[in-house]
Amino acid sequence: MQQIIHTIADGLVIVDTYGGVLFVNPAAQSLFKLSETELIGYLLGVPHVIGEFTELCILQPTGNLITAEMRVEEIIWEKENAYLISLRDITERYRVKQALLESEKRLEGILSSIQDVVWSASAKTVQTLYMNLSAQKVYGRPASEFYRDRFLWFKTVHPEDKKMVREQHKLLLETGSMEMEYRIVRPDGEVRWLYHRSRLVCDDLGSAVRVDGIDTDITERKQAEEKLE
Repeated sequence: MQQIIHTIADGLVIVDTYGGVLFVNPAAQSLFKLSETELIGYLLGVPHVIGEFTELCILQPTGNLITAEMRVEEIIWEKENAYLISLRDITERYRVKQALLESEKRLEGILSSIQDVVWSASAKTVQTLYMNLSAQKVYGRPASEFYRDRFLWFKTVHPEDKKMVREQHKLLLETGSMEMEYRIVRPDGEVRWLYHRSRLVCDDLGSAVRVDGIDTDITERKQAEEKLE
């Protein structure tokens, strides 16, 4: 057992009911960048969350800050109540996660600043997966309504254009992409013209999983063309 504890990759720390360190394995010493002598007796603190995974930030003597995944269990150590703390270094995973969140935040900022409606929907259920804030300006409806009603997009299509839209949707499934101009009716009854582009996204097996698209309001252009006719 001692050999397993000393060779396990996760850091193991045992503290008493006052939070004082009673035992540390080599992996834990490596995480804290402190020796066994320095850690034994160190007041680490009494854990508040038992039996669940939490995150712990560890400031090493070098000034380096690492993030560890922590789980605590109640145990008996040398006939006394104690806590076993297991620690796993997830610093790199945490950094990647934070970088991804920052990237998504920047992308959302860009998509929210453009006037076109950028959207994504499930190819199988037509459930809206994403829609930027421009939906409010173009459709006269918040994006949240499209998330709640997966058929709302088709409901907004002008009655005279519904047949054409159905035919174009079939073309999308056959060819993988399509473009069309059609009209929508906003909640206030206003009719707007949209230029719609969409493409089918498939998985590694070639099965359609998503439809990504952009809708541009071309009402002013259409009105100008009508005046010239």
